[in-house]
Amino acid sequence: NGNHTNVLVDVISIGSSSRMDYLHKQRDTWASPHFIRNMLMATEMNTDRSILSGDASCQALELSCAKPVETAVVDSDVERNSRRLEATNVTNETPLVSETKESHINATTSSTELCTQRRLGLAMGVSVRRYRKISHAFKLQSDTLGNDLNILPSFLLVTFDEMSYNTTELRRCEEEESSQIYAPSLSLKELKGKSQDTSFPYPTNRTGLIFNRVAIQRWMLQVSCSSNEYDSESFQSNFCNWMREANQSKNEFDSVLIRALELSKEDPITGVVEQNQAMSVSDLFYKYSYSMHLLCSNQHVVVPSGEEMIGYLIHRFKISDSPIGENECMSKLQTSLLEL
Repeated sequence: NGNHTNVLVDVISIGSSSRMDYLHKQRDTWASPHFIRNMLMATEMNTDRSILSGDASCQALELSCAKPVETAVVDSDVERNSRRLEATNVTNETPLVSETKESHINATTSSTELCTQRRLGLAMGVSVRRYRKISHAFKLQSDTLGNDLNILPSFLLVTFDEMSYNTTELRRCEEEESSQIYAPSLSLKELKGKSQDTSFPYPTNRTGLIFNRVAIQRWMLQVSCSSNEYDSESFQSNFCNWMREANQSKNEFDSVLIRALELSKEDPITGVVEQNQAMSVSDLFYKYSYSMHLLCSNQHVVVPSGEEMIGYLIHRFKISDSPIGENECMSKLQTSLLEL
């Protein structure tokens, strides 16, 4: 068993100000134990409102992103009941299901779902900024260079407001030296284009993901690609190779990421593009989510959902040292739908 006294968990839950009762119920039930250090309740107020470029409301996102699809909009109660069955049956033996219908956001018609998918990247960006601020303050106060690992939780649970977990299981997990991410429910995404990869797993059914401390550190590590001092096998080298080569786009995910980077680098007043700033995978995901409404306005572009994009980033940059559906300890964290 792990050291129960030292395990700290942070939670990010993606919800909406129109249904705060879900977030409050999570806070008062499975997110209430003392080892859960912090819970970010992500709603429009602390995520979408930060977007300053163009009209970024959920309605505008729906207008620019949603494309008519042949399947009718599923009644939310029916969908909820079918997901209840799915979530109840999720175990760590669940095989990867190759998707049968398009799940990128252009094919989603509900503005609520579009905003929820965008909010995933925005909320994770908010949390990473908070970790960086604490780390910076910690370094200013201490004579030695502060270690980011001191201010990061043992685990970061990223989820959605309708989910419930037996979080006490996380206290039994050992702190591993390798980077580990676990997703309770996965689908397989096929990549189009001449990419080295043909497919990758991504979290699905809004059941979320769990990062261990080393994975959070790798996710938020800002890499400066102006120097070539990195070991050729290192995470930093892999990241910089992507930054240099991604505009010779290999697949649709790289294309939209590069476009999001271009949009984020343009000074809104001068139009000047800033170059060579240090960047992290977390920053990429945030910039992608921040620009989603602008990316969608190009009707030829397929804009992946938040769940698909985080799956791609974890896969492409090898954020997790083992497959995200396999972790003996974290897989004991059972998911179910929240009972209000």
